[in-house]
Amino acid sequence: MDTERFYKLILNKFSYNLSKLNFKQIIIQALELCLMIILTAAAVSYAKRDFEIPFFPRDAELNTVAIDITRNTTVAAAETEAPTEPPTNIMLVINPEHLLVEAASPSDEQADAEPDFEPLADLAALGFALSDAMYEPYNEDKINGRKFEIQRMRADISEAAAESGTAPDYSGVPVLYEYKFAEVIPEHTPVNSQRAVEPFMDYLLIRDGVTRAVLASAAGKIIDSDFVNSGFEILKMRDGEGRTVFRRTVEVEADEEAGTEAGLVTEYYIYNAGINAYEQIIFDELRGNRGADFMYPSDYGAANNNRDIFRGANGLWGYASVETGAQVIAPQYDRAFNFRENVAIAYRTTWTQWVQIGSQLFFFDENGTIINNNFYAPDPIDEETNHLGFYYFDHGLTRVIEKRVNPARTATVEQREFLVDKYWREFYTPVDYKIKAYSNGMILLEKDGNFGFMNYLGEWIAQPIYTYAEPFYEGVAVLGMINGKKMLIDTQGNIVAKMQYDHISNCTGGIIALFERENGWTILNKVRRVIPVE
Repeated sequence: MDTERFYKLILNKFSYNLSKLNFKQIIIQALELCLMIILTAAAVSYAKRDFEIPFFPRDAELNTVAIDITRNTTVAAAETEAPTEPPTNIMLVINPEHLLVEAASPSDEQADAEPDFEPLADLAALGFALSDAMYEPYNEDKINGRKFEIQRMRADISEAAAESGTAPDYSGVPVLYEYKFAEVIPEHTPVNSQRAVEPFMDYLLIRDGVTRAVLASAAGKIIDSDFVNSGFEILKMRDGEGRTVFRRTVEVEADEEAGTEAGLVTEYYIYNAGINAYEQIIFDELRGNRGADFMYPSDYGAANNNRDIFRGANGLWGYASVETGAQVIAPQYDRAFNFRENVAIAYRTTWTQWVQIGSQLFFFDENGTIINNNFYAPDPIDEETNHLGFYYFDHGLTRVIEKRVNPARTATVEQREFLVDKYWREFYTPVDYKIKAYSNGMILLEKDGNFGFMNYLGEWIAQPIYTYAEPFYEGVAVLGMINGKKMLIDTQGNIVAKMQYDHISNCTGGIIALFERENGWTILNKVRRVIPVE
């Protein structure tokens, strides 16, 4: 067969097979495939919330988000222990109100709505009183459960008292409270519309422009109408009795008899409401602060477990019996913290081969026995790290740093931060998220500039979608966008103040200051009243 005939035969066969193809069907199948690809891409984008469909609301969705995370898959009641085993992933239930698209730019209807907060005087008439205790969200089911427990306790006490012929003693029975935030109206009305209201622990500092500052109580009552010229400043610190500390610097003359030279002296005071005057105290800023500094929040109370912190003649800290004053733990630590949840924590700077390794943590039981000293804390002067969560147990957890040194023990070659429980088991947080703070049982987590809150049971209470966040203080925390609006949430993720404020201060001494460019400042104070159980 010559070449020409061979090519003709091949061409005829190809033409015959081509004529058998159904081009119409091929085109239809190709279009169906393209349509399927487009619909699949659209579904994925919608699931990622890249766009919204007005006539197709998301309310029908199950409010869950699948996140790859090493955490226990079981989340039970409030008594459940913190997760300690790391499976592959978990479906975390999210409070849908945290998305709050509308709150980011309030509508006209919202702007004309009733005020969000009731005046302090109105709530006082209903039995509420000022409080700086931990704010607790109102949960009817939880309240009813506690009521039943309290009623049963009271019944048992009454029965025992009747049998013994004595009067029942209910002093140890818990008390239920209802909490709110009330709007405080200061007695002093600044003449300058650009006023600044700043809360400091138990007080308000109200500024008129840049020349005048008025000190007011938490309820807005004027204490010092010319505070700016008083020479005092308010420290964000409390003394050993939990009182807010004031500081001033005065010039003293030389005293030949005492052997002192002329110069400047720093004095410390508290405000004594009983005599309406400042009262001088002895205070050490470095070691005497037992309050709301960056390491130890004020709402974590004073000493317990019958142990008190004391400073020895060597300038170091130890523990003593509250009743007898007898030394329980010798003063040998750079700083010591109060017992919480039956454990006390102190730290001491550790050196190896003339190199500072870090602030070694020591954990004690009430007998003064060291139960763990394998972990570290950040350097006390480290301003880049928020220290909240390192020096106390909170809901069974505390923050620690694990360090590994080189063989010569001359330097730290690796370190890792995490949370542990009282059995020294690691509490697993989401993969690639950094712990920024831990307080009130709430873990502030950050990844790539986005923040969210997870509670001590491993549940997200605020999705990690915010670019601005502050830790929890006294039961509430500020969330929002770094150059946008802010809101206030409680420990259940409920919104206390809508996302419409340009600035919200942290809660200190029960006081919060909120600022809106359009409406100025709003001052809130925490109030509570007893919930009857009978």
